[in-house]
Amino acid sequence: MWTGEAGAKLSFTIHGDRLDVLPGCAAEPCTGALKVAVDNQPPVLEIQAPASGEKLSTSDMRPDGRIIFLTNAQDNLGIQEIAFYLDGELLNRLTPPPYALSWLSTPGQHTLQVIALDQAGNTADASIEFSVAP
Repeated sequence: MWTGEAGAKLSFTIHGDRLDVLPGCAAEPCTGALKVAVDNQPPVLEIQAPASGEKLSTSDMRPDGRIIFLTNAQDNLGIQEIAFYLDGELLNRLTPPPYALSWLSTPGQHTLQVIALDQAGNTADASIEFSVAP
């Protein structure tokens, strides 16, 4: 894992029998420089629905009793996946946006946790508590 500065140059030397397949490498050793893109920034993550502390009733649900969990995630290199956990159990992993998940509600107090993973392996998480009326 590279932990240097973004935009830093990394020097290299290549030795081998088939240097001719690399552009500009006709003889051994072949030297050059690579520009390294470093991403140490985690994604930006926000749970949009339900709201933290919200008390949901049947009027807040779809006719089939489902609640929509909605989150927004952004990252400079892109989001690899969003994982939704309810009360510690994985519900689903989503890759392309929109990051919305339908859940058949059950009465009681619940904790929703969402974890975003970006293309570089950085993570961000957010959680809320909400309740569903019987």
